[in-house]
Amino acid sequence: MSKYRARIKLGKCALLFAAFSLVAAACTGGEAASPAPEETTTTTTTEAPDEGVEVEEEIPEVPEEPTAPVGLVVTANEAGSVTLEWDESRDETVTGYEVTRIASIGGSERFATTDPIFTDDGLNDGDVFTYTVAAINEAGSSDRSEPIPVQVGIDTNPPSRPGTPRTVESTEGVEITWRASTDFSGIDRYIVTRLLNGETTELESPEPTLFDDIDAGQIVSYSVRAVDGAGNESDDSRIVTLLSGTAADGVVVVVSTHADPAADPNTTRLRQELLDAGYTVTWFEDDVFDSNVTTSQDLVLLLGDVEGQGFDWNLFGTDANVIALKSLFFVASGFVETSPRFDRLTDIAYNPPGEEQRFLPLTNTDEPNRTPFIPLLQQLPDLEVWATPSSTAELAVAGLIRTGGELANENEAPGCRAFFPGHTESLAQQSEAGWGLLIDFVDGVSQACR
Repeated sequence: MSKYRARIKLGKCALLFAAFSLVAAACTGGEAASPAPEETTTTTTTEAPDEGVEVEEEIPEVPEEPTAPVGLVVTANEAGSVTLEWDESRDETVTGYEVTRIASIGGSERFATTDPIFTDDGLNDGDVFTYTVAAINEAGSSDRSEPIPVQVGIDTNPPSRPGTPRTVESTEGVEITWRASTDFSGIDRYIVTRLLNGETTELESPEPTLFDDIDAGQIVSYSVRAVDGAGNESDDSRIVTLLSGTAADGVVVVVSTHADPAADPNTTRLRQELLDAGYTVTWFEDDVFDSNVTTSQDLVLLLGDVEGQGFDWNLFGTDANVIALKSLFFVASGFVETSPRFDRLTDIAYNPPGEEQRFLPLTNTDEPNRTPFIPLLQQLPDLEVWATPSSTAELAVAGLIRTGGELANENEAPGCRAFFPGHTESLAQQSEAGWGLLIDFVDGVSQACR
């Protein structure tokens, strides 16, 4: 409330009164009284301030913005309804609260309440929202509280998909691990589906790891799905296939979606050849492949025209070792202006470092599919040529750039980058010697790039 103090300024009253007395005496003929001779009259005059009235006003105090509410919790979560409560603000100036609801699919709404409690009705079970609350007073709004996520009513949402299983084999069995799933209701357990000798078995584990004590020498496949506290199940993870009782690195095979590896006897044979060589094999279609599934110990084998969006060209930034069986090597190596050249190769001269050169037929037909090659005039500075056509040593049809080597775009190779004459279609024309050479090349790159 405003307060006022007034100060009235007085005139020179004593002088005016004396002057008035003299004028009155003159008009009546009387004499003005004179002071006694021995007395002296002293008049003290205080300088008066300016005439008028001066007002001093006290400005009312404005409250500061309140502090953010604390203690936001969900006290009820029923069908279509969520109730929130929080600690009442200690700021006496607070007049109410503002609740903000943010939907997981985007968009937000705000609601006002005078008490530290709010019930949000008319919602759909399974919807996910994030709530915050702010305190309000005459000065404005406080900062918002810590956000709290809420899934409405009965949980109908499945957990996130588990990561691709990783395996470590030994003579005692297979240890399987995977990236954990997440869910509002918490993960209750994982179900590991095992395919062994044509029989499917489901194994359970409360943690993202499992040890399967199967015998050595068994071809076995695993996939994983998660089950949350409400009984919802996730999608299955990727399938990983291995030969038990070995301890080899993994081969990640990326197949173009133009092909159907499950129905192709040649890719089925390739899987078996890799398993027999002691590798764990994981298959991906290129439109869902994510390079983050790879590690530096993996070999990524690219079959066919791998070009799907999910494949992601960032694969070439991974430190995993990449072997391309078609022209993708040219992209990986920075040949962005020079298109790859092709030839119909029937036989090659194979001469990897440390081995004697050998000549062998690559295909079982006189008209094989065309295979990309690099003219040595365009040779990459750090390219090791492992194979050339039998007819000329001027073309590179198989080779390797080691980790740290210079690519055509002058970048360093973060992992080995290799290429081999073949692709999905040419597997059908591969000679028996060609099949053996392909697995030898995978082994050779694996050893050279460890």
